[in-house]
Amino acid sequence: MGLRLLIRPVNFFLLLLLFSSNTAFGNFFRNNNIFLMPVIFYSSDTGTGFGASAIYLYNTESSNNTNQIWTTGCYTTKKHILMSTQIEHNFNSRLKSSIDLVVRKYPGSFYGVGTNSEYDNKEDYLNTCFKVEISCIRKVSSAIWLGPIYKLVSESISEKKLGGMLDSGIYGSGSTLSSGLGYTAIYDTRDHEFYPSSGTMITLKQLVYLKQLGSDKLHSRHELDFRQFVQLYGENILAFQSISKLADGDTPVLQLPGIGNDNIFRGYHAGRFRDKILTIAQLEYRFPIWRRLKGTVFGATATLADKLALLSTTNLKNAGGVGLRFALVPEKKIHLRLDFTWNDLSGDENVTGIYLQFKEAF
Repeated sequence: MGLRLLIRPVNFFLLLLLFSSNTAFGNFFRNNNIFLMPVIFYSSDTGTGFGASAIYLYNTESSNNTNQIWTTGCYTTKKHILMSTQIEHNFNSRLKSSIDLVVRKYPGSFYGVGTNSEYDNKEDYLNTCFKVEISCIRKVSSAIWLGPIYKLVSESISEKKLGGMLDSGIYGSGSTLSSGLGYTAIYDTRDHEFYPSSGTMITLKQLVYLKQLGSDKLHSRHELDFRQFVQLYGENILAFQSISKLADGDTPVLQLPGIGNDNIFRGYHAGRFRDKILTIAQLEYRFPIWRRLKGTVFGATATLADKLALLSTTNLKNAGGVGLRFALVPEKKIHLRLDFTWNDLSGDENVTGIYLQFKEAF
């Protein structure tokens, strides 16, 4: 999780200092496995915003694996709120759980549905959302994990453009509640959790949102995430990821698979393109620079459609960039990530993006 900063002529962003490990204050956080990154930013949509991202790492006697709490919180002078927390806890070496929690009252932009949605159709709105996902998985073999998932999404859209697309009755443009059950299956042979140099990880996740669980309408979500890591030589690593997402049934419009994310498609505004089916592939070359500093070069491509038969390579979306990595916790290979990105869009959308956050993109 992190903060995406977009550099535009009308927007100004300033990142405050990262607490130094050479100060007594910084040493307190480091010695207690707490890492804090304060931030401040400005845009015409949000006003001045301030907050922090933090990591807390801890171990338990019942497991040698590192437990993690990742959290980000921001508040703006226009009274917008953005909070997200991810907790991963290992009960023992064969059982672990995770909780993802998001609370936000934050502005967004909607461009329509489909691969040909136009920038000129952009509509601003205010999104109020509470989202929680809980999973518990058990190791059933040397490389396979399996377990149930529950997800709840309650959100509403307000301050819409009168007579616009979101004001036309499209499902999800008002208030919606989605409550779903499913499962996740994971095949994992990576040599390291945070910064792998070899191995494979395949994650299959399927959820069904049922009226019996409180959902407004019946719909489902299916996701397949494939990752491969190859150590070329020394600390030079090639990382590949392929993601497929499919939404079926009456899916609220903001829950449709979308391009634009801090991790899976850096360089596009979040949700710039949305549709029922999405496939993404990204490749990243990671290399050492000096001591705790590393670098990366990456690129990604994606395609969308409302039916499988309509997926095509004739209208691909492309983005790429370069980045720096600083090892905050060298022994656990946890990095602070700074990425500079660009995209293949034209006009006002062809902007440079800056992403600053903890951990790798994948």
